[in-house]
Formats: sequence, C-alpha cells, structure tokens
Amino acid sequence: MHILFISKNFPPAVCGVGDYTFQLAKEFIKNGHAVTVLTQKTDNTIAVQGMNILPVISSWNIKAVFKIAAICKTVKPDYISMQYVPYSFNAKGMPFWLILLYMVLKIKGFKIVTTFHEVGIRYTAKSFKRKIIAAAQFFIARILSRYSFKNITSIDLYVNYLKRYTDAVFKIPVGANILPYTVDSSTISQLRNTIAHPESFILSTFGTRISDTILMAFAEVKKQHPDTVLIILGNIPKATKQHFTSKSQELGIDASIHITGYLSDEALYTHLKLSSLFVMAEYVSEKGEGGIATKSGSLAAAFAAGIPVLGTRGDTTDAVFRDNENIFLMNDYSVDQTAKRISEIINNQAWLQTIAAEARKTFASEFSWEKIYERYWEVYSMPD
Repeated sequence: MHILFISKNFPPAVCGVGDYTFQLAKEFIKNGHAVTVLTQKTDNTIAVQGMNILPVISSWNIKAVFKIAAICKTVKPDYISMQYVPYSFNAKGMPFWLILLYMVLKIKGFKIVTTFHEVGIRYTAKSFKRKIIAAAQFFIARILSRYSFKNITSIDLYVNYLKRYTDAVFKIPVGANILPYTVDSSTISQLRNTIAHPESFILSTFGTRISDTILMAFAEVKKQHPDTVLIILGNIPKATKQHFTSKSQELGIDASIHITGYLSDEALYTHLKLSSLFVMAEYVSEKGEGGIATKSGSLAAAFAAGIPVLGTRGDTTDAVFRDNENIFLMNDYSVDQTAKRISEIINNQAWLQTIAAEARKTFASEFSWEKIYERYWEVYSMPD
C-alpha cells in the first residue's frame, strides 16, 4: 500500500505534528508500505530509507490546490493522510482553501484520511472575534470530515465534535515525541550527581509547559522539602526564559532549578529517567475546560520513560488516565493544590513504583508507535 502524508512541517523543522508524521511514516515503512511525504518547501531536508520526501509547497493557500492535486496524480497513493491543524494551513486559523482541495481530490477518486490534531477553538471564547474564528473552524471541520474516507483524532472531546458531522471517526492517541533509549544506571547516577543530591526528590517538566503556577507551587514545596529540585527540559523561548528566571529569583528558588536548554532526544530521555515526578499542570478553567490529554507527545514521553506523572484533570482528560493507578491527577489548577499534591507524593513515595509500572504498561498498550500504527492500519483496512 502507498500512503501520501501531507504535513506542513516535517523534521528537521521543530514541530509536534511534523514529528508525529515522521514517526508514523516510519512505522508504515517498517511494515512494508510505500510512503511519500508532501511538506513545506525547504532546502534543509532529511533522508530516510524508503521514504520519498517532497518539500515543494511554498504557500499553503488556494494556489497550492492544483499543485497538490497534480502531485497526487503522479504519486498515485492508495490513501492520502492529511495531518490537519487549522493554524498550520492558514495564519488566522481558517483554511477555507482546503475545502476546494478536498473537493478536487474527491472528484479525482482519492481516499483521504484526515487526522484532526485540532478541530477548532471553543465557542465559549469571550471575544466576538474568537467566536467567529471558532464558527469558521467548525464549519471547515464539518466539510473536511464529510469529504474524508475516515477521520482520526486523539481525544474523546474531538471525537464528540466530529461525530456531529460523520460516524467515520476513530480515536488514536498521540505517541511519544521522545522515544525510549537504553540508558545504563551508572549514566543516570552520574547525571543525577551533577544536578542534585542523591536523596533529592527531582521534579521535571518541559520548557514549553512551565508556568507561574508550577514555579510558585515548587517554592511552596521547597519550604517543607528543601532538597527538592526542578529540572526544566528543553528550550524555553527567550522572553519566557527571562520571565521565569526573574520569577524564580523573586521566589528564592533559582538555585534549585536546572534548565537544560536544547538536548538531543537521547539526552532528554536520560534526564526524564532521573526524574522522580513529571509535572504537567495544564490549565483548567472554572468550567472544567482543559487538562491533560492523549494528544500530548510530551505526556506520552513521560509514560514511555516510566516516570510517574502529576497532571490536571479537565474535559480533555480521557479515561485512560486513572488517578492513583497510572497517574496522579488533580482537579484544581492552582498553586495550593499543586503544592499539596506534590508534597503528598513526596511523603508517600511507595506510590511511585506502582504508578511507574502502570505508566509503562499504559505506554505499551496506548502510546507506543507500534500500537498506533496497528490502529491506523485497522482504519485503513475498513471497507468504504
């Protein structure tokens, strides 16, 4: 079978959806399928055995419709796998031109499987402008989902959105954006000694997930557990880094925070492995909107590393996450609740081993790329 993936970004460009496409494409190749990837025009490409990468689309707008259709005619894929994010294909998040593209491809007889990484922003947005954008995004999603052979998305909330328009919707979680590596215990011990004392409790989070709530909660935890250390993994945007550096100094916790900066995937995985607890305090509104979700590659990476996770529960949190079984969950996105939950975990570390073991099982059954490929293949194998 020949699959044509369409993704605006693709490695080496830094993009969660691009990484997702790359990992999924590799699994299809491993299982004997032909793969072509159509992506953004660039001179900086990677070479992957068995993967035909076409970095030829310079503008993702109506001008690209017939170019993409011509490429599809040449490639002759059995399926087109569209990796859809509204803001990837239009700066304002309203890619109406994709409706024309889908119409053209449908007329020409191509089968499109759309992966909705996002569907649309919520109608509950306060500003009138955002309500207009939400209406446009859901209108586009309705048309694209109906023109698609099948639709895939990663969380129950999005499944429910799309089920309004079509029954051909299937949930497949996002896999880990950092794959497991074999790391010996001596390497982890040496790294640990450069960051913290042997007895220290090590919290970690990604630079893209750090927030004032986490910093202030960490400051509260330090009062009871002074040996606690916080590792911020990966790059932080310059302006954000300046803010959090200033905030940590103001709170008097800067000496206990280690910011890794850019690291290779293997180094990031090693840092994850030395963590005692991975903190993913995603925003949850007073209405319960938000929380952790199976659309996060970072969350899947922590599960892959077998690291216990503390996350927030909201309407995007799927049933696969079970409090005190394979994860620690809190309902309240606040400094007090986050600090309290971390302190409870530090005081009852017998929990950690059980949670870690269940996290590894959950990764194997839900978030591994092998399992994700199997679920994609089930969808592709379904009759019309």
